Amino acid sequence: MITKLLSIFTILSIVYFFDDSIIDIYEHFSIYIPFFNITTYLDLIKYVVIPRIKSNESAQKLFTVEELKLYNGENNNQLYISILGNVFDVSDGVSYYGIGKTYHHFTGRDASRAFISGDFSEEGLSDDVLDLSFQELNHLKQWLKMYETKYKYKGKLIGRYYRHNGDLTDYNKELQIKFLKIEEDNRMQEIEKQKFPPCNVEWTANKGSHVWCTTQSGGIERNWSGVPRKLFLPGSKSYRCACVNKNDFQDLSISKFLIQYDECDPNSYSCYIKT
Repeated sequence: MITKLLSIFTILSIVYFFDDSIIDIYEHFSIYIPFFNITTYLDLIKYVVIPRIKSNESAQKLFTVEELKLYNGENNNQLYISILGNVFDVSDGVSYYGIGKTYHHFTGRDASRAFISGDFSEEGLSDDVLDLSFQELNHLKQWLKMYETKYKYKGKLIGRYYRHNGDLTDYNKELQIKFLKIEEDNRMQEIEKQKFPPCNVEWTANKGSHVWCTTQSGGIERNWSGVPRKLFLPGSKSYRCACVNKNDFQDLSISKFLIQYDECDPNSYSCYIKT
């Protein structure tokens, strides 16, 4: 019953947020619905529905590209930047964003892509980010969260991310869908890390690579140390060293992704690997 209510609420939330037809909604979300769990539903409410309601309750400043250019510190002391179409007042960070300072090239514009690329040429100071990898978009989202925490939000930039009435553009809708998938991927990775904590690893010229497990390896505290194994994730040809609880070896759905290191005692918590 709870799941059904959440599903209904989520559908209504998405319709309200995206202001699209049901067909458009289905096309946007159909491939991602199977990945949604209770946390994703709650995130939709927290980060999508509530902000939308609040934005409707109190009118926000909508900047044109020309208006934002005035806030680069050359005409006054105000320094604004835009990241993913969200405008922030960074005047308090004049030592970083002031004229001649390290991050001044971000002021008076949206140069979201440069946060990742490090390309500060005129061409590189772009707001086009959809072709970035999920990992790069994840890093960009962390930048946005930093500005939301540290600086005062001033409004939205009309253009690639927001329409003249403040609604999301189709470009921004596609980006938000990617962010939802990234959040879900991050949660799945954290679950995997808790299940298979990373090994401790060191390398020396004399002995090569040394991998070993403790009750705190990988930064995951637990009441078992485990044994080192190669962990191959589904669909990946690469692996990482994981500490595996011996009790999990009986689970065939797990053991098929684990391979023992060559010349290593299968019951040892420590292995030296020749490379």
